[in-house]
Order: sequence, then C-alpha cells, then structure tokens
Amino acid sequence: MSNPQSRDPQNSRQQGTGDGDHRNNIFEFFRSHTAFDMLPESGKVCLLDSSLSAFAALSIMAANQQLAVPVWDAHADSYLGMLTVTDLVEIVLACRNSKTYSSCLEGLKAMTLEHWMCHNARPHGCPLPSVEVRPDDDLMHVLWTLVRNNCRVVPVLEREGSRRDTAMLNQCLVGQVSYLLLFRFLFYHQAGELETLQGTLADVGIGTLGADRIISVQASEPVTRALELMSKHGISGVPVVDEKGLFHGIFSDKDILCYSPEFLNLDLRTALEQASAAMNPDPAVDPEALCAEHPGDAPADAAHGSGAAAAGGGQARPLCACRTDDPLRTIVWRFKECRSTRLACTDADGRVQGIVTLTDLFKFLAGSAR
Repeated sequence: MSNPQSRDPQNSRQQGTGDGDHRNNIFEFFRSHTAFDMLPESGKVCLLDSSLSAFAALSIMAANQQLAVPVWDAHADSYLGMLTVTDLVEIVLACRNSKTYSSCLEGLKAMTLEHWMCHNARPHGCPLPSVEVRPDDDLMHVLWTLVRNNCRVVPVLEREGSRRDTAMLNQCLVGQVSYLLLFRFLFYHQAGELETLQGTLADVGIGTLGADRIISVQASEPVTRALELMSKHGISGVPVVDEKGLFHGIFSDKDILCYSPEFLNLDLRTALEQASAAMNPDPAVDPEALCAEHPGDAPADAAHGSGAAAAGGGQARPLCACRTDDPLRTIVWRFKECRSTRLACTDADGRVQGIVTLTDLFKFLAGSAR
C-alpha cells in the first residue's frame, strides 16, 4: 500500500533525495561499463552499400530484423550514416506522394540510398553521420550521446586515428547501441536497483501526460494516417484506439518491417485493424522468452491491470500499457515485458491519458547525474 504522505510536496522532495541515493548505484554501473560490454557476444552486423535501392534496403532490414543499418559509399570511400526504420517511413511516404513514380513500389525500387542519405535532411531521431561512440566509451557517455543528439541509435566505431578524420577503411564497425539495448543491459545487471525507484509515474512527472497532448489514431483509419502522423510530429509510434477511444495497441515505425513490399504498394489505405492481419510475425518478440531473460519475479503490482484489455478478447503479446499511478518499478517491468520503447498510459477505463518512453525514463535516471 502506498504511503498517503507521498502526495505531500515536501515529502516528495525528501523521497526524491532518497531515490537519488539509490540511483547513484546505477550511475556507478554506467560509469564502470563500456559500450563494448553491452554488445552481444555473437550476432550479425549488416552494412548497406549506398548504391542499393530503398526496396532492397527494406527487404534486407526486414529479413535480418534490423531497425538501423550503417550505409557505406564505396565510390566516395565514406560513411553516409545510419539508415533507420524512421528513414523507411519517410521514404515510403515520399514515394507514395511523388508524382514522378506511378506507384510506391516503383519509387522504392528507383530510389537509391545514396540519393536519400545525401539529398534529404535526417528525420527526427536519426543520428547525423558525425554522431558515434567508441567501444571503450562508458555507458554514461553513450547515454548522453543519445540524449544530446536527440537520436535513438548510434553506431559503435573503432578508429585508428582521430574520431572524424579517419577513413572508413581504417575503422571497424563494432555494432550499434540504442535505448532498448541499453535498457535490456541495465535491467539484466541492475534489476534490483531499478526496483528501488520511488514514486509513481505521476509523482516524478516523466513522459507526456494529459489526454489533450496525445496524438493517436483510430483502428479504423488507414496505415497511411499513422505514418503521416509520425512523420509530421517527429515521433516513432502512435497509440491506436477503437471507436470508443479505448486503447487498442501501439503502431510504431518498426512495424513497417513486418509488411511485405507488395503490401506497401497496394494496401497502405487499409485500416490499421485489418492491416495487422497482413503483418508477418515478429520472431524477436516472445513474451515468454523475455520473462525468462532474468530470474527475478515481476513486481506484484505489475501483474494487475496495468493496461486496457485487448479489444475482442485476449492477446498473446503483452499490451504496451501502464497507469499513471503505477510505481516506477512497475513501469520498468512493463518496458521489459513488452520489449517496447514506449508505453501508453491509460485510465481505469482503458482510455489513453499519456505516453512514456524509454527516452523519458533514461532522462529521468540521468537527470541527477549532471
């Protein structure tokens, strides 16, 4: 049961001080581990040639379940930057709205990565080519690189010279880091410290709270509507609600990898609720396997009504939802359970009242480290 005194502002400030003491252990963990420590011991590193078409890039990223891939220009002997799923959303919209191509599919096959990376501004959340980290950079530096550059992923590069003046041939692409990878690494090693976080989501004030501030899309609206909203507002996902305004799920930019290229050409006007049936299953999202990643048990309050029930019955995948009165330890567990970078904050009736992201959580954790 929560302490009634927690609603008192003076008491909240005192709790925040104690909470900061707990977070010092997390900061020390950040400072004592490097980007290299966080990378998987085995895995694949994809590299796209800039001469490839956007269609080929989408197909490769979907087949390899890659949300971001570095692009290399062999002719200019230069690194062009990271192609992300946010780029793919913008490319699909550009090809679909272009008068040059007769169809979106034709545009995807005609546009090269070199043209996209060199002649278009980087979308919101995508790193500039100059943004990178080194394998021996500590995790606090990695975190601040993500935060200060307002990006969701950065490459890990090992150079033989200065950070920016060395050719790509004299450097090694070790991997890439994102908020999701940073969170999973932190949760696995510091789950006990994360469970000591005090207060509720509303108490600490992280995220975007208030129904009037939330951009959502109805399940009956077309896929293009969701893509256009994400592009217009520079966000990576939108809550999907039904005709009664009840939370139905979250459509994010990574979902574009679950559609076949032919679907992108023909059925972007299909309603989101119908389009979900055309999505290829995502083998990377396995709730049971995720829960087995760490031997600890979920907080008792994480197992109760943290989100709205799925429309039309049960749903195998955990809903990416929470409540504003959930303790922070429950928010942390929901992120781990759903393997998502964002949660919808719902009220008791299942209506969306806010959004909280991993970016919000890490900015909160890093705030007292300044």
